[in-house]
Amino acid sequence: MLKKIFIFGLGKFGNALANNLLEQSGIDLELIDKEQNQIDKFKEYNITLHPINTEKKIDIEEIGLGPKDICMVLIGTNIGSSVITVQNLLDLKIENIYVQVINSQHKKIVESLGIKNFIDPNKLAAQKIGFEIAKDLKIIYFEEQNYICRVKNIKIHGKKIDELKLREKHEINLLLIKRPIKENKSQLIQPGPETTIEKNDELILWVPKEKIDKITGIFK
Repeated sequence: MLKKIFIFGLGKFGNALANNLLEQSGIDLELIDKEQNQIDKFKEYNITLHPINTEKKIDIEEIGLGPKDICMVLIGTNIGSSVITVQNLLDLKIENIYVQVINSQHKKIVESLGIKNFIDPNKLAAQKIGFEIAKDLKIIYFEEQNYICRVKNIKIHGKKIDELKLREKHEINLLLIKRPIKENKSQLIQPGPETTIEKNDELILWVPKEKIDKITGIFK
């Protein structure tokens, strides 16, 4: 079953998130913005677009939201519009609401309405950059508690994945190995328990946030 996601607000962050989600499979995406020029950026895609004012509950009702649909309110530059949109969604009994907040006041207001899921793009970006600099690894994807990262192994040579016990000891999953074979060429290896890790392998790893420090300890 497709996961249905509605994005309310196609500003800088909403636009970037929409483009990212369009690359994913298993998602039914619908976009909402009162500015026609923002909506028009996505006309080439086979998705539903709603050029409406989300401060009007009657307009939101016409979208046909279901209580289990995911609604992402990304109206980060206008606190008033964001709050009214959230309230309209709550009045329609929507359960899964994520809200982009721009400051502590905005968060407090929305939190007082009962919202528990918040998005702070600046905080997330800073966190990503901080990890990359401090831990010398590349963050490919991240959410609140989990990361997919890329790290170059310079420590381990000739050890089998099963020997390292990454999953059992650290809850770390090795997703892919990129191994250099000659200058400017490499091969992708789908790892299994008997796969060996060689020096200079690039490893794609799924890592819980609290285990990030383990990565540099094991591979650096």
